[in-house]
Amino acid sequence: MVRDDLNQALAIGIDAAILQGSGTSGQPTGVDENCHTDNKIAITDDAAPTKAELFSFIEKIDTANALGGDLAWITTPALASYLKQTLIDSSVGGSMWDLPSNTVLGYNAFSTTQASPGDLFFGDWKNGYCLGLWAGGMSLSLDPYSGIKQRIVTLVADVLVDGAMRYDKALAEGT
Repeated sequence: MVRDDLNQALAIGIDAAILQGSGTSGQPTGVDENCHTDNKIAITDDAAPTKAELFSFIEKIDTANALGGDLAWITTPALASYLKQTLIDSSVGGSMWDLPSNTVLGYNAFSTTQASPGDLFFGDWKNGYCLGLWAGGMSLSLDPYSGIKQRIVTLVADVLVDGAMRYDKALAEGT
C-alpha cells in the first residue's frame, strides 16, 4: 500500500513536469514551454472552447503530418466537465466529450489536476514528447533515525526522469 501511494505521488510529479516543467532546478522542460509557436491555438475563452477551436487543434496536427500515432487530448477537470456538458451542435445529440468512450471529437481524452487552469493540449504524445525513466524505476529508502524522537519513520522515494519534445509540431496547445 505504501509503495502504491509513493508511486502515485511520483506519477503526479512526472505528469506535472511533462505538462508544465520549466527546465530549471533539475526539472524536465514540459510541453507548455516547448510547444512550437505555430501550434499555439488562440482560444477566445479558455474555459469554454468552441467546436471550431477544437477542430483547429486537429487541423494544426494534421498540417504537421502528425495526425497518427498516440493522439489524445489532455486538459483540466474543470474544462473536461465543461466539454462533457456542452453539445457538439444544437441539432446533433452528444456532447463534445463523449462519456462512454472518453473521447473528444473521436480522440482519447484525459483530465488531470497537473494541467494549469484553462490548459488544453492535443496531439501525438508518442512522437511529440519523449520521456526517459532511468535506474529501473523507483528506489525506496528507509530513514528510521531523523524522526526517532517522535517515533516517525521516513520513507524516501526517488526516480530519475527526464523529458523533452521530440517533434514540437506533433503537439498543440491552447492559449
